[in-house]
Amino acid sequence: MKDKLEELINKFLREKGISRPIKLDPVIKSISDKADYALIVNPIAKKKDPFTFAEELGLQLTESIPLLESFFVSKNQKGKHTLVFLNFKVNPNKLTEHLAKEMRKTFEDTFTDSFGYYATNKGKTVIVEHTSANPIAPLHVGNLRNSIQGDTFARILGATGY
Repeated sequence: MKDKLEELINKFLREKGISRPIKLDPVIKSISDKADYALIVNPIAKKKDPFTFAEELGLQLTESIPLLESFFVSKNQKGKHTLVFLNFKVNPNKLTEHLAKEMRKTFEDTFTDSFGYYATNKGKTVIVEHTSANPIAPLHVGNLRNSIQGDTFARILGATGY
């Protein structure tokens, strides 16, 4: 989820002319239950006032990215420097919809007729000899086992292009 949000926010920032990529930090729940992710605004605010920039950016991001439910801006004093944080809360309903859509897409991409088949050995020929039961002896479980193993091995080789 964090990676998807970072991707959406970085895309939005590139459209606004800010090429420096950002990294979101998950908010520790014992510290704040108001936010899921935080972003330090100082490095991307450039020469603008970081607090005002964070307010504007938060408003624009929550309007353009449906996964974000709300935001708030906070400050933290580190020595003589003030760090400005843009904190985001993710909309749980939108998150569920997004995850369901991603899972559906993964299943559709995975469960196809060509899943697991690779043409790395296309055009090469292999002979797999198996199931050589003794014609003058009675059949037993070992003959069946050899048939199953040989057929499985032939199918695996066929899936790689042989």
